[in-house]
Amino acid sequence: MWTTFLSVAAGLASLPLTRAFNNPPGVDIWCGKAYRASNASFNPGGWFEQPSYSSTPLLNLKVRPRMSIYLETDAKGSLLVDTTVSHLVGDPLPRTDGGSATRIDHRTGMLSYIRNQSVTWTPIFPYTYYAQWSLYWDTNTTTLTTFASQGYNVIHIVPTGTLSDTPFPWSTFTPYLTSSDMHNLHLQYDVLFDPTNLTKLTDQVSHIHTHPSLLLYYTADEPDGKSNPLNSTRLAYDLIRSMDPYHPVSLALNCKDFYYEEYASGADIILSDVYPISTNTSWSTVYDTPCNATYGCCGCDDCAGEFEDISDRLNQFYDFDGVIGWEKVHWGAPQAFGEETFWTRYPTAEEEVVMVMLSVNHGAMGIVMWDYPSSGGIERVTRELAPVVTGEVFVGFLDEGVRGEGVVRGAKRVDVAGWVVEEGKALVSVLNLNYGGTGEVRVGLEGVRVAGVESVLWGGEEWVVKDGELVREGLRGLEVCILVVDLV
Repeated sequence: MWTTFLSVAAGLASLPLTRAFNNPPGVDIWCGKAYRASNASFNPGGWFEQPSYSSTPLLNLKVRPRMSIYLETDAKGSLLVDTTVSHLVGDPLPRTDGGSATRIDHRTGMLSYIRNQSVTWTPIFPYTYYAQWSLYWDTNTTTLTTFASQGYNVIHIVPTGTLSDTPFPWSTFTPYLTSSDMHNLHLQYDVLFDPTNLTKLTDQVSHIHTHPSLLLYYTADEPDGKSNPLNSTRLAYDLIRSMDPYHPVSLALNCKDFYYEEYASGADIILSDVYPISTNTSWSTVYDTPCNATYGCCGCDDCAGEFEDISDRLNQFYDFDGVIGWEKVHWGAPQAFGEETFWTRYPTAEEEVVMVMLSVNHGAMGIVMWDYPSSGGIERVTRELAPVVTGEVFVGFLDEGVRGEGVVRGAKRVDVAGWVVEEGKALVSVLNLNYGGTGEVRVGLEGVRVAGVESVLWGGEEWVVKDGELVREGLRGLEVCILVVDLV
């Protein structure tokens, strides 16, 4: 055996030196070590690193399929569940450079963050707009002061105009970062990723990754609509995560069903930009063609031009996730624009609130509207909604509660979701998707009974409780109600 090894070693020594990776030039190695008398010893590295030892016994839980594969001829399968005691633990990620860190709760999808050397994680429901550099921000850093005063907690600066070729030249952009710190604004940093230029991405992450305002990255805007290379989003994701494990990565998808798995593999958080208001979804008014499953572009891919396009898309993406076997966080990107290309008008204020809360009802854990500045009505109502959806009560229910669909009787196209917490309370969101009013509406939550209304965060206060359900004589067209209720 040893003779064989020597023969193999001699054979390997004759191979080009490019086959080895840790040896000094001209030094032959075996198991990483120099072995010729003419060469000096050096540390080969590559030793297995043992984890830290815990003096307290720990549970080592492992669950895996018993067999490596199962075929259609296998009538049954089983899992191996190991619950051994271990004294070996991993080491926590250190953060000593003054930067922030953001984590994802995989049960709820809620983000939480720490910064400025804090040891307490703070949950956050991101609520903001996309805002283009050339249309808003670049006038003066005071735009941040104005924006923050309206209650938004995140900024997403879209690199347009002077930033579109060289994203965020740091001499120009740094004052905005400083101002965002002063106003407690978090940053969804748009890297304007070019899959042919990893150097540019590396430069951006190197500059921004330790900044205390950074909440997450944004690598791609509608890569599916643009038919970017299928591996492009994953290339960006892997590079960012190798440089910065402390912040998640996001992107926006526009298509209903076009290589979802490939594009979504490049992000932790997927935004759905579904724009159904005041557009012809069957005939393209821009390209003068029909729109269907295999042809045409109408601005809202495979949509019906109804609010339900938003909830259907979120539900579908969650279904895709279940089949793929991963857990993605989903955010909404409601329409806050109009009077351009496919869209003949802006949404009304009432429509905007419906789109925001319909996204939340169906699992969106953040909202980034396109785009700012918007119409006066939209800006007013989103400003009024800001303290509700970013407030401690609303965020607390989304962070701690279990979300479920509500049960509606007496009206069609009324969308209800509830978040139940252990303290015997629930947050209930009721949306009338009809432009006209309804008759009596009865709203219940699966598995629990309502005892009373504790408070109204948004909407009418005419709710009463009968037989464990919320009851209203009627809902106005596009009415939205957000309630906190006590449970039996």
